[in-house]
Amino acid sequence: MNIHRTKLVNFIDSFGSNYFNVTFVKKNSKVRDMVCQRGNRLSARAKRRSSEQENTSYLLVSDVKLMTQGEQQGLLGDDLLRFSYRLINLSTITTVRFNAQRYHIVD
Repeated sequence: MNIHRTKLVNFIDSFGSNYFNVTFVKKNSKVRDMVCQRGNRLSARAKRRSSEQENTSYLLVSDVKLMTQGEQQGLLGDDLLRFSYRLINLSTITTVRFNAQRYHIVD
């Protein structure tokens, strides 16, 4: 199934705070596959610091793998969120997977 890039943020927001998988190309041209979470686990402070607004080209997510590592290191609360949140460039996302369904991103 295809999703247009302009509808990507609203589409991902419709997942709520559920886990999803995103594949994107990093700045160093490597392909990264990340299990993410968006929504209430991300603090308002983290969202403000990311400068994420309606017109931005980045998506603020929490990397589930990093959250697990942070918990194992004893991080809690905002420290854990700061450790695990990441910004993904929307223009580099190639696929999103949610509920065993793969969505290809098209321009």
